[in-house]
Amino acid sequence: MLKKTILFLLLVATYLPSFSKENKSDLDNLIDTINVLSKKILYGKSDTEKLLANTKLILLLKEELNKPNSFTTSFDSLHSIFQFTAKDKSFRIFNWNVPLANGTRMYEALVQTKVKARTKNKKEAYQLFQLVNKSADIIKPENTVCEYNNWIGAQYYKVIVTNYKKKTYYTLLGMDWNDKLSHKKIIDVFFIDGKGKPKFGSNLFKAPRTFRQRYIFEYTARASMTLNYDENEKNIVFDHLSPPTENLIGNYQFYGPDGSFDFLKFEKGKWVYIDDLDARNRKSKKDKLYNAPTEEPKPQR
Repeated sequence: MLKKTILFLLLVATYLPSFSKENKSDLDNLIDTINVLSKKILYGKSDTEKLLANTKLILLLKEELNKPNSFTTSFDSLHSIFQFTAKDKSFRIFNWNVPLANGTRMYEALVQTKVKARTKNKKEAYQLFQLVNKSADIIKPENTVCEYNNWIGAQYYKVIVTNYKKKTYYTLLGMDWNDKLSHKKIIDVFFIDGKGKPKFGSNLFKAPRTFRQRYIFEYTARASMTLNYDENEKNIVFDHLSPPTENLIGNYQFYGPDGSFDFLKFEKGKWVYIDDLDARNRKSKKDKLYNAPTEEPKPQR
């Protein structure tokens, strides 16, 4: 009898780990798989391995997000993927990048948006969009409103939510590693049009003597640029960029921070440009300005 009991306990101990793994929820298994793929995307040995992992990740995530009621599914334990969900649950964004051997990066994003109900009793429904990066084809990127299939690709790391006259504005701060010579930082605006489609860019930025749809800053890859939101002052603060000599004006691969700062202040529904802010006088031990992201951005939710 004792031998049978010992044998039974050994069998239980042998199969218990696999039993636990098999009984993980489908969502847990999916998230585990996506996290493995995310790691391959960032640290794969070749572009082929990274691109294959990226394709699999997109397919898995799209399959899950196309399911009914998927908007309420939590993906908090995903790694290396930026996430943002609007408080009114009108949309959410998933965003990541694929570093390639030639110094460029692919940018990926999926956006779920709420479908407007025609009747009060109709249940909430969402549609899914995969953003298509067309940065290279947009002639005047700072003055163009872009649809989801004509996206200026970036890795987002901050969403600033502002309100004016019962309207909510979503301002995005993003990074574009561009190439081996220059990097870019982007200030953009996200909104949903009347058909529930995601769009980027808005006449929200009041620059000197004109308005623009977004800001794009290009600078040398050998430097880093501060672009962040000052929670205390409620301003977007960024390095002022300039070339080292006058004969290099317009050659942005040589531009870098010159020690002064500019900022955007949200006033009456517009981001108003103000130059030459001496942000150094505002710094304290609690200051959260930083050169984000020079490395891989940490996922935010």
